[in-house]
Amino acid sequence: MGHIDEGSSKGGGTVASLSRARRNIEEHHYRFTPQREAICRVFLGEPTRHFAAEEIRALFSRSDGPGPATVYRTLAVLQDVGLLRRVDTGDGCARYEWAPHDATTHCHLVCIGCGAVQEIDWSHMPDLAAVLDAEDFEVTTLPSVFGHCRRCREQGSGEMRTDSA
Repeated sequence: MGHIDEGSSKGGGTVASLSRARRNIEEHHYRFTPQREAICRVFLGEPTRHFAAEEIRALFSRSDGPGPATVYRTLAVLQDVGLLRRVDTGDGCARYEWAPHDATTHCHLVCIGCGAVQEIDWSHMPDLAAVLDAEDFEVTTLPSVFGHCRRCREQGSGEMRTDSA
């Protein structure tokens, strides 16, 4: 399996987070396979990044990394057990983020010009946060707000991007 650094991640130690991920997966009656561990390590290494399946697959060597089907199945399992959330960034590509990094308290600003994604805290949207709390509503797919970032507006890039990255 391709090597992923075991150093600390921004959201706490990778080893502790990996132990929590293992417990979560096993509590949902799934096996914690080497492939699932490797993919968890990808997200733990950059817990605020929004990964597409193809990006994860590219991080491993073709000869010893998980194949495309394994990556997709693992992403589905990790989403099912609450470790990942699907994020709509408007590029037609399913992207995922590590859910335990306070994912229930933010949404995304997505630039349709350059594809930049910025997380904003829901405390800036008190009415939405209050409704979610009052309704005891569990967010499974994070909302995104689409528009143009300052850089694209200044450069006059008002067209929607057509690439998938």
